[in-house]
Amino acid sequence: MTLRVLILHGPLLDLEVVLGQPLTTLDEALVAKGQELGLEVDTVQAIAEAELVKALLERREGLTGVVVNPSSLAPTAFTLADALSALGLPSVEVQLQHDAKSRGRSALKRVVDKQFHGHGVDGYFKALASLAKSPAPAPEAAQAPPEAEEEADEAPSQVTARPQGKTIGRKPPPPAAPATAERSGKTIGRRPGTASNTAPPAAPASATPSGAITRAQVKAQLSARLAKTVSPEDFAAWARTQWLALQRGAPAEAGQKDALEELLLMLSTTAKASDHIILSYAAKLP
Repeated sequence: MTLRVLILHGPLLDLEVVLGQPLTTLDEALVAKGQELGLEVDTVQAIAEAELVKALLERREGLTGVVVNPSSLAPTAFTLADALSALGLPSVEVQLQHDAKSRGRSALKRVVDKQFHGHGVDGYFKALASLAKSPAPAPEAAQAPPEAEEEADEAPSQVTARPQGKTIGRKPPPPAAPATAERSGKTIGRRPGTASNTAPPAAPASATPSGAITRAQVKAQLSARLAKTVSPEDFAAWARTQWLALQRGAPAEAGQKDALEELLLMLSTTAKASDHIILSYAAKLP
């Protein structure tokens, strides 16, 4: 089985003056090194943390490991750390230099398996070698669909009773009419009515499940943020909590799950955003 590894490059790592070589040259070398180690390597470079998280989520299917160099985002990359933690994949952080004393400890430290700081671009190759030695995540055991199990449990027993004994001087009684059949014959002293044992059709269930995360909730929080009744930090924390809930299977408004995931991810990084930026995000909601 081919092991797929995603490499995330943070801001300014596309500058040759930072890497000491063009990013395309480094990426080609990383892909070649991956082939030597039996890894299929994919690379992404972005300036904003939200773009890195979005790339990670879009490419998460079939991934067996992640290498991430958050660059200057490291001390505040809490959303990226939450995304790595939620996916539960083997991950390694790379930093070209030791910046913990000048910028603070990396937010990824609590979720990555290893850190290679201060090794320059060689840290990427050390990270790939480390992931090549890591066991691939075990696939989940196949389970029968819940609907199939419920249908098997609810199927009625098909047993036809036979009449017992002999009939003397009379014909056997006719078989009972089905429960849903209407009665026939005359009515005495009253008008014939409709069959009372036919259940009325059930009302259609709401398309949006109860307790789901909805656009209305996001709009309310956006309004509170713009009205200053919710602090920017609390608003970003709320958005991050809702996004994580969706990642873990929380219900969403019908037909809006993908749009809500993307918007909440963006909003979770807006603790220091201006009102103009918040309004631009609010405009994305139909």
